[in-house]
Amino acid sequence: MVGLGDLPGGGFWSGANSVSRDGRTIVGYGRTTDDSQLEAFVWTEAGGMVSIGDLPGSTSAGIAYDVSGSGSVVVGSGRNAAGRTEPFRWTAGTGMIGLGYPNFPSVYSSTANAVSDDGRVVAGFATASGGVLLAWRWTATTGMQLLSDLSGGVNRAYASDVSADGYVTAGYSDGGNGEEAVIWTPHLGVRPLKSLLQSFNVNLEGWTLRAAWGVSEDGRYIVGSGLNPSGEFESWLATLPKSILLRATTATTAYPHATLRGVGDLPGGQFASSAAGLSPDGRYVCGSSASANGDEGFVWHQGAMTGMGIPPGRVRTTASDVVVVAGLPKAVGLAFDGFSYVGVMWTPLEGITQLQDLPGGAGAHFAEDISHDGSRIIGSAQASAFEPTLWTNGTPVALGLLAGADYGGGIAISADGNTAVGHMIDESGPPGLFRSFRWTSTGGLSELGPMPGYSETLANGVSSDGLVVVGYAINSPAGDFVAFRWAQSGGFQSLGHLAGAARPQSSAHAVSSSGGVVVGSGRNAGDQYEAVVWTPTTGMVSLRSYLAARGANVTGWTLTAATDISDDGSVICGEGINPAGNSEGWVATLIEP
Repeated sequence: MVGLGDLPGGGFWSGANSVSRDGRTIVGYGRTTDDSQLEAFVWTEAGGMVSIGDLPGSTSAGIAYDVSGSGSVVVGSGRNAAGRTEPFRWTAGTGMIGLGYPNFPSVYSSTANAVSDDGRVVAGFATASGGVLLAWRWTATTGMQLLSDLSGGVNRAYASDVSADGYVTAGYSDGGNGEEAVIWTPHLGVRPLKSLLQSFNVNLEGWTLRAAWGVSEDGRYIVGSGLNPSGEFESWLATLPKSILLRATTATTAYPHATLRGVGDLPGGQFASSAAGLSPDGRYVCGSSASANGDEGFVWHQGAMTGMGIPPGRVRTTASDVVVVAGLPKAVGLAFDGFSYVGVMWTPLEGITQLQDLPGGAGAHFAEDISHDGSRIIGSAQASAFEPTLWTNGTPVALGLLAGADYGGGIAISADGNTAVGHMIDESGPPGLFRSFRWTSTGGLSELGPMPGYSETLANGVSSDGLVVVGYAINSPAGDFVAFRWAQSGGFQSLGHLAGAARPQSSAHAVSSSGGVVVGSGRNAGDQYEAVVWTPTTGMVSLRSYLAARGANVTGWTLTAATDISDDGSVICGEGINPAGNSEGWVATLIEP
């Protein structure tokens, strides 16, 4: 611990409020010749503690509350020539400049609490008569803009911090139930943090989130204070899914961080590949590709595609999911001998190995998905009939069948391997009835039930925590189907279809960890299948258009289906046709890590 000293003159008195991203610049306040007044300072190791002066026409108090990433922009509050507390923005070139006040009656003071990493966005609060608090956000282009209050309360709102790009502002507001932690973004407006988290299935029963005090550079992590379920005052840390930070698109704005790239193909075959699965962090992609050996499963990482090989006696392989264990990829999939399939597992050290059969099994099984730690695999295996099967450290256990079901299979598994979903077929009524199930290690097998208005459901994906299931519901005998999102807390939700769809057909294939971003496919206005993405704010939209609007080069690409999504919702993979007209797997990044 190193003391920073104090400003010259007056009694020894100083306080530090903020530090630049590189740790080289510290800002705060100290006393000078007048012990009754404070003055803002900038401290560097080379220059020590230096006063940054006062607002024009004043020699009164000032406090620096925050500093930009490079240390070049400082914000805070000072006493102006009229004797009122006014927010300031300081640079070495401009000196201390007052930012003024929000347009609201009887405002008598205002303070800048936070500045963005590049120094362009400033946030703070103003005080008006009657105990009114007003949160505001300032840029050189827009000037000072009030941030909206929660409805139903009094005029009390406070902005405490901003993300690095100034997009997310954190603080609190009164919505009629007392002060609540909130965030503001230009496209979401003001949102209570508790209800926002609950919309992504975060269990906050009993919690009261009173105020948000800090936000991380990327805007995803919020810290604050409140009352826990025991009624005790406790600090908290909230993690937002990246989907919250995806900007809405207008005719005049584009989000330049999206990317789209093909994964290529294995050497020796006719160019054709498809991507089926992503590692939880989005860094590895798996699928199948034509190769010199025939159709072969692959794992792709940072532009390099590695073939899984084809075991003796088999004619092709495919990979359906991949995770990273001890720094190495681990993939699961299928091998086919021309008559039947067997589940396989692949690692770069051990190569490809066949999964163990059920006791008394018929030597046929499928591997579909793998838990994050690689210890559990979900799929199906045949004994007297195909039924959902869970392999734990290589040992298979059949999960059983729903009452009346003839056969079925597991499709997806949660991060910890304790929840699995899939569907079964009841052949009692032609042409067969699809019924989705959810299995948990504590509750066993249960049926999701039919979605209102639809006779059948097929579950394709599950969130990392096992609380959200996605798939599609069928309206037999019309043949229409719609993507659904099922949550343990709220049941079924139809995700709709693409706008102008020629036929009402859509399917959800995978869901982010939070349950808030869903990907799949749907019929478009041209009656072709197209990759889609769904969020609570956008509804179901074309993924290709979504990427293009955010700066991705999609020229010549046809994205036919999105098959998987990373845990944080920022990376998606799928199937499509590349600009050369070849079938090629692709990976898209929605927002920079």
